[in-house]
Amino acid sequence: MPIISTAADSAPQLRHGLAVADASLSAVPRDEGVSRQAAFAEADRIAAELSHRIAWARASYRHGVEDGVEIGRGQALAEEAAQRREAAGLVRSAIRDAAAGRDRWTLRGEWRTRGTFGQPHCDDFAGRGDAA
Repeated sequence: MPIISTAADSAPQLRHGLAVADASLSAVPRDEGVSRQAAFAEADRIAAELSHRIAWARASYRHGVEDGVEIGRGQALAEEAAQRREAAGLVRSAIRDAAAGRDRWTLRGEWRTRGTFGQPHCDDFAGRGDAA
């Protein structure tokens, strides 16, 4: 059974390069029945597991980033395609409107302006001379 060290057991200990102010709060397990080799083997096992978990976390992060980048690129391409379709639709409607405008202001194959549209044309029906 591990025994927790107390202030009476030792002087203030060093942890991560810093002195522990109250040694009674340090949780250093002590068990006289555990050999030094077993303690080192357990420490090696813990270090290997920690190394494995860190590698797994890094790989998971990398895969998450790659998936996120792939999803983001797909979304960006979809948005760009939608914008291109919208722009193409605007261009098509502008061409259609321009053609309608040309047709509107063309009379007998001749382009008319707003000022000349109502003026008589040489091909207009002159009417009957004897009518009136």
